[in-house]
Amino acid sequence: MKLLLSILLFILSLNCNAQSDTATFHPTDCYLQLKKDHKTKLHFFKGDEIIFYSNDINYEGIIDSIGIDFLIIKKEKILLSNIQSIVLKKKSLKYKEDSGMLILSGTFFLLMDISNRALNGERMELSRNICILSGAAYTAAFLLQIASNRTFRIGKKYRLNTICY
Repeated sequence: MKLLLSILLFILSLNCNAQSDTATFHPTDCYLQLKKDHKTKLHFFKGDEIIFYSNDINYEGIIDSIGIDFLIIKKEKILLSNIQSIVLKKKSLKYKEDSGMLILSGTFFLLMDISNRALNGERMELSRNICILSGAAYTAAFLLQIASNRTFRIGKKYRLNTICY
């Protein structure tokens, strides 16, 4: 009797799982996959933020819908074949703010050196160490701005695929 009851409960639980899986499945659920050769670089799902160029126009927004050969952003349908490149903005650091602070600090070092020499009555020439320090701050700011974005050009190297499940 216990064996029959446990088998019946097992069959019912399988039935419930099968029903819940088919209830949440939508045949139009798709996502975008950016691949280089056979390696996946990025995934974009419905609701993700995306920045890309299509027909030399910059599009930026949240993905409303993904179809087999199209993408809808801000109620505008864009064909995947027209997408030329995808821009990835890195969010781990605040690149714009950090680079702006480095530019300000480089300028601040120069101004402090000049004002210090003026107050002490010394010759008005820049010291080599302050020029090196300011130049390093400007260079770091420039490199941070370059590192903040990465562009993937769709073509021979990178492919944009739609995966529907």
